[in-house]
Order: sequence, then structure tokens, then C-alpha cells
Amino acid sequence: MEMEQILPLINKIDFFSGFTQEEKKIIAGLKNNIQRFHPNEQIIKQGEADFSVYILLKGSVSITKDEHPNLVLNKLKAGAVFGEMSLLAKRMRSTNVIAEGEVIALKIDGEYFDKIDLPMQNKFKDKFLEMLIKRLDDMNESILKIVR
Repeated sequence: MEMEQILPLINKIDFFSGFTQEEKKIIAGLKNNIQRFHPNEQIIKQGEADFSVYILLKGSVSITKDEHPNLVLNKLKAGAVFGEMSLLAKRMRSTNVIAEGEVIALKIDGEYFDKIDLPMQNKFKDKFLEMLIKRLDDMNESILKIVR
């Protein structure tokens, strides 16, 4: 896909709200990092050693585990980030991620991440940190609802 097609998708995603328009153009121009997936295509496979993070630009995905393949643990839509634990902690994949329809995602691996300039790296890290804190807060809230 061309930058002109990707930039409007990036502009809609809250994750990139702190990025300048020039930084967004740089991201949109990363042709090798923009990936398209077809319905039911597996994006991430549990147990793999793939240290990449994905930012969902268009479409939705289902999260499953091998132990219960028919149980959908979560559904994510455009704007969601997944795979960050593998990138940040160099861990094996703990879940499967499957495209529900046509999906477009930005894939950032460690090699690419190390090559971008430090201010952009810090923006990505800040966004990852915000996202992880929100997930922890949401999980704590869910646990409190269960025990009440």
C-alpha cells in the first residue's frame, strides 16, 4: 500500500496522537512494515519467538489460546496494539491473533525499533507504557468486580 493510503489510517488512530505529522508520514512510508492480512489468517502464533509489536490500522482480530482454540479471549479493533510483550520483554508469544476480516497493521520489530530516532522511540515507549498501565487498571477493576 502507498503512503497516501496509510496516512489517513494512522491519523485516525489514537496511539499516534502525540506524533507530529512528519513522524506519521515517516511511519506511513514504511512499506515493508505495513502488512495486510486476509480473513482467518493467523497474524501471531502462540509459542513463536517473534519479537514484533503490531498496531492495528484497519479491521479487527480475535485473540485465542491453543489450550482452548474455540474460546475467543478478546476482540481488538483498529487502534489496538498487540504483541508488545514479545517486543519489550523478548518473550515467546502467549496467544494467537487471528484476522476477523481484511486487516491492515503496522508491524514494528526490534531491529526497526532500534533504527528509528530516539525521540520517536521514546514516543512509542511512552504509548506502550500508557497502554500497559491502562490494561493493568482494567484488569484490577475486573478482579474487583469478581470479588465483590
